[in-house]
Amino acid sequence: MKVFSELFYVNSHLAKRLSLAFVFFLGFAISIYAQVLEIEVTVDKADVLTCETMKYTLKYKCASTTVNCTNVTMSASAPSGMIFPDQSVGVTSDIASYSFSSDRRTITFVFNEPLIAGNTGIIEITGKGECGLPEGTVTTLTGTISSNGNIEDTATAITTLHSSDDFCPQLSAPTGLGIDNTTYYVLDLKHANTYGVGVTYPGDIHVVDTYPPGTIIDSVILYTSYPSEFTLPLGTVNIMGTTVSVDIPAYNTNLFINGNTTNIQVRMYVKYPSPDFSAGDAVINSATVTHTPVGGGTVTQVDGSTSTYQCGSTYASQTTCNCTTDLSNSAVLENPSTELNLSKSANATSIKVGANGSYNLSFANTGNTVLNNVVIEDILPTYILGTSIVVINGYLTNLTGSEIIKYYIKTVSNPTYTECYPTVSSNKSSSFWGYYNLV
Repeated sequence: MKVFSELFYVNSHLAKRLSLAFVFFLGFAISIYAQVLEIEVTVDKADVLTCETMKYTLKYKCASTTVNCTNVTMSASAPSGMIFPDQSVGVTSDIASYSFSSDRRTITFVFNEPLIAGNTGIIEITGKGECGLPEGTVTTLTGTISSNGNIEDTATAITTLHSSDDFCPQLSAPTGLGIDNTTYYVLDLKHANTYGVGVTYPGDIHVVDTYPPGTIIDSVILYTSYPSEFTLPLGTVNIMGTTVSVDIPAYNTNLFINGNTTNIQVRMYVKYPSPDFSAGDAVINSATVTHTPVGGGTVTQVDGSTSTYQCGSTYASQTTCNCTTDLSNSAVLENPSTELNLSKSANATSIKVGANGSYNLSFANTGNTVLNNVVIEDILPTYILGTSIVVINGYLTNLTGSEIIKYYIKTVSNPTYTECYPTVSSNKSSSFWGYYNLV
């Protein structure tokens, strides 16, 4: 029994030592072969304006000193409040490739295989606060680093977005104001700022525009310079007697293009007929505009309302600005007056025989009535040979869209006026050019 006991003691003691040795060896093996990946995420600005850019820094590390890290990927993502604008990211030699998600909210890096033990690197990425969001929106960028599809470390960076409501509609003075004339008003639903940095989206817009009793409202058109960027129709129009009401949904107002604010115009064509109106009468057009900026309550604006907002291209450079609405117009009716202005200029005071030259015809309706069947004729002397006509793109303004404009030319060999189709220039002058050759 003694021998057996001693033998049992020796075997038990040996087993414990072997067990401890195995545990030690296993722990040592885990410490050798474990991949330790680390990531740090920082941002250079804790506060930015909506539409303002910030710079994120991602720092990665394969923290093991003896074992390489394999199948490594790294990503940075913000589900809301921030996007990655178009950019070329400077990467380290550890990175094989990178790509952005279709919504520009995530960037993913794929590492060369393997990531060498102890290697570390820093990557800078430009982010941009989403435009139009309400004041105080918080955006969180989360960085993750993974090996073989398993996330090994995460880090975050938080930024607060700031914006203010600068919506400031303006009503124009009338064009063509006169008894029995078609009179044209424009209510411009616009922001005070041209750029969208730090601007809150205005949300749903409702307009009520009231004219004097007896006014005939011919038509109301909703207009924008970039119709392809909007959902058509832009909104709804309702005419009740001498009152125009307009509703424009948020999906057509919460829209910036290339970082710039957008506007929609309410173009109203009315008449002040006789005998309801007479020359010398004062006619008043007054509008009320309400909107509901994102994250806020309904705001009602009348003539003389003051919008106080923050302006500046960065959060650090903000100052307080004001804009006063102009939503009422009082004008005195006049008798119809027909006036057409025409002027002519040349590109040179003298040219050589055989040389080319050009001249410019500028014309404008400077009266307060609609002019129909306008004909402008320019007769060239026999020693000048007309070579071409160039129509200046955008030279005709304040048209209804129903006008028909034609161009004709006749020469010694072609004594009857023949329609021609001029070249269109990108010049924005209010005119067209004729080109000639001195013979």
